[in-house]
Amino acid sequence: MSVLFTSISPNFSALVAFRVLQGIGLGINPIAYTILRERLPREQLPMAQGIIASTFAIGGAVALPIGAFIAQYYDWQTVYWTALPLLIAAILVAYRVLPDSRGNMSKEPIDLLGLASLSLSFLIIGLALTYAHQIG
Repeated sequence: MSVLFTSISPNFSALVAFRVLQGIGLGINPIAYTILRERLPREQLPMAQGIIASTFAIGGAVALPIGAFIAQYYDWQTVYWTALPLLIAAILVAYRVLPDSRGNMSKEPIDLLGLASLSLSFLIIGLALTYAHQIG
């Protein structure tokens, strides 16, 4: 819904508020990894996690230039209006194709070393991208 509200934002403050809601919605990402961990055998887990991670990466790499193109030749609201049909289609496909995520939960221990390594790598990459222009 925040995509719809963003597309009809009457001013910049409303736009920022609805974009914040979209960012909060991205909190679903860790939940997806948790569901995978609970539902899949250990052998299939790396491939499934790679697929989810690549969809976020590819989505960002593709969506940003397309959104910039649309905003340059039309207006910024059109970017969100064009995203709505894709969002609705993705929800419908996910609802019909993906299995229910309840039941059959595995009892594997959490990989704390892997979690710490992943967190540290994101922190390092984030800091490098943030301060690269100052450090050189």
